[in-house]
Formats: sequence, structure tokens, C-alpha cells
Amino acid sequence: MIVDDYQVLCNTGSLNKQLISLDKFNGRLNWTVDDPALEKAFGTPLVIPQGEGSELLLLMNGKISSRSPRTGAETWIVTMPKGGWMPPSLSFDETRIYASCSETTLAIRRDSSMSADEEERVEWSMSDGGSDYTTPIICGDSLATLDRSILTIRSATDGEIVTKRRLPHKDNDSGLSASLVASGDYLFAQLLDGTCHVIDIADGFAIKHTNYIEEANPNFLATPALLQDRMLIRSDAFLYCIGE
Repeated sequence: MIVDDYQVLCNTGSLNKQLISLDKFNGRLNWTVDDPALEKAFGTPLVIPQGEGSELLLLMNGKISSRSPRTGAETWIVTMPKGGWMPPSLSFDETRIYASCSETTLAIRRDSSMSADEEERVEWSMSDGGSDYTTPIICGDSLATLDRSILTIRSATDGEIVTKRRLPHKDNDSGLSASLVASGDYLFAQLLDGTCHVIDIADGFAIKHTNYIEEANPNFLATPALLQDRMLIRSDAFLYCIGE
């Protein structure tokens, strides 16, 4: 990912447990972070505005790390359970940063005046379900996660579960899914077996439509991409463009 229009951030994850910043124009190394917790950090780093500058956030194996985008120096951490299969990317809104991994989902206050104290930063933390490899998504005042076809809707304010249910799919042995995507009042849940549910956010997250793409050996793990009135869906074998 490109940061501040001059540097490229590379998360090497399990390759060599490094986070690397390269100069966008000549490829020279700006800085390198070596951290054993990067072993399972497969998510894309998140850079968000903070105070008069910005901060670099990444969910690793056992912690959320905040760093300076310019130097890579760590400014604060929040502990997360270890052992998640693939810690996903983080999400944020104007007041909070959200993380979900293994059985834990939590919210961190966005306040540049705070100290590095972990207890002060964590607004709420719930150990009643998370997602090992899909990124949570903000839907108004709600936080939605999808893990092994289980859709969980929480209050973004306090983390309490509003609704939780398993989404139907044809292959009862799979249950894996891509990350959720949203457009307007609708949430799209793409499952491994080719099932895609269209969920109405305004109607209590009710399923409005269900579509299915038939493949001999379906493997739909890529997050769908929304482009104007089209949706791009990719399996291991094909790329599909879906209209209205």
C-alpha cells in the first residue's frame, strides 16, 4: 500500500516477519520493523488520521500495534489472543478502531490525547466470537463480522450482540467465506461454495436475495469488489462480473 504519496508499505507476514517501508520513486529502503508477532499478520496495514498526523495500525499474532508511518516506531499496543489462524485487517470509524480475531472482538478509542495505557484505550472487549480471517465492517451503528458462514451483528457502541446466525450455503462442509462488503443499505456475504447473500441492513439484516455460482470445485475466498453498479467476484478458477 502507498502511504503519504511517497512510500510503499510491504507486510511480509510469514516470509520473514518484517514490515518494510520503501521509497515509492526509487525503491530504496526507508525503514524495517522486525517483530515475531508478524508471523501471522496477513492483513493489510491500516493508516488513519490521528491528531495532526497519522498512525499505522496492524493486527498481529497476539497484539494490535500502532506505529509511526514515517519511522516505523511503535507508539502503543493492545493485547489480542494468540493462535488465530489469519488475523485480518482492522476497521475504523470516527471514534473507534475495531479488531476481530479468534474468539475476541474489541473496540479501541481513537484519541490522540490518550497515554499508551492499554486499559485506557480499550473501550469494550467481547470474547463471545470473532473472525480469524475476515475483516469486520461498520454498518451505521453496527459492527458486522462473518466467520465460517456465521454472521454476527454487534452494537458498535458497546459490543453487545444484536443478532447472530449461520448463513445457509450448499456445501455444508465448507462454511468459509470472504470478508463482507457493503453498498448503500445492503451487505454482501460471499461464501466459499459460490453462495452470495444480499442482506438488508435497514431491515434488521434480513436476507433479501441469495445467488449461487456453480463450479465443479468452488473456492470463493476473495472479497468481492464493488464498481459502480457492478460486482466483481473471483474464485480460484474464474473472474465474474455481476450486474443488477
